[in-house]
Amino acid sequence: MMGREPLVSVLLLSYNHEKYLGECLYSIANQSYKNIEIIIADDCSSDGSRQIVDDFVSEFSSSIPIKPIKRSENVGIINNINDAIEYVEGEVVVIHASDDFSRVDRVEKIVQAFSSNKNIKYVGSEARAVNVDGDVIGFYKNGPAGLFTCDEMCRSGHSLIVGATGAWLSCLNRDIFPLPTSLNNEDQIIPFICASKGLVFNISEALVDYRFHESLSGIWASIGIRGDEAVRHRVKELDNQILNLKFIAQSLNGYKRILLCRTVDSLSLENALLAKCWLGRIKISHRCFSLYMNDKSAGRLAKLIILIFSKRLYFWFIRRARSQKISGSI
Repeated sequence: MMGREPLVSVLLLSYNHEKYLGECLYSIANQSYKNIEIIIADDCSSDGSRQIVDDFVSEFSSSIPIKPIKRSENVGIINNINDAIEYVEGEVVVIHASDDFSRVDRVEKIVQAFSSNKNIKYVGSEARAVNVDGDVIGFYKNGPAGLFTCDEMCRSGHSLIVGATGAWLSCLNRDIFPLPTSLNNEDQIIPFICASKGLVFNISEALVDYRFHESLSGIWASIGIRGDEAVRHRVKELDNQILNLKFIAQSLNGYKRILLCRTVDSLSLENALLAKCWLGRIKISHRCFSLYMNDKSAGRLAKLIILIFSKRLYFWFIRRARSQKISGSI
């Protein structure tokens, strides 16, 4: 049972974000909820990040417990979080990227959500999408507001949570970690594992400014990419998603595993079709690809099949009708 004012461990994963790190750290230090500790895991940054961390520790260590971790070599995000999680002492873990910004009441809202239902194991929220200059370019929402279950995640093949906004109960750390270094998207894997132990709660407010960089290869960054390059990005994205979901399926039992395996089969077929489009064996127009990418529903595979094959099927039916009419069968 969580205490009335539980200690919250804010786990900050830092790497070469000196431009944003100061603002990020101050957004954590100025939270309205005060019973926090800050764990700063710097993965051997080569810019000025370490000096910013040192200055922050000097300024706030008398009022906030701060645990700086300075790596002598770059170990990658999965190894970084696997090691940093050992420093957690709080009942709740809040994940934080070093280029993101938290609203002043983010931690307070998270604690309220956990306190509202003892079966909640993971909490997320909506986010504002900001560019490298801090300008708001949109809002990021992955799933329904309020409570939902692992079954809904399994059907969709997504965590239905904006991973950068996530928080979970530290008592689940032994079930989550260590994560295999062969995987990525840890912020999508963790919600699935937590959901398999209880409920998930999505706060319908944007509590995080989530930074989008030009180097991102996901859906948002692919909007301006045309033709084969856009399809290639989607194929790569699905490859990673399928790999992660296969790992998650191993930790599930019974009906949940069956649901997720069905979703993986569907995504694999979707990926196979897109790979053929990318290689030129099936032609798909940029307009059709955009329609497919903008579909957030569970029927996206069906839509892809229709978009790819509808013209072919139309002409096939026309040819068949004409041949039957000529032969006198209709």
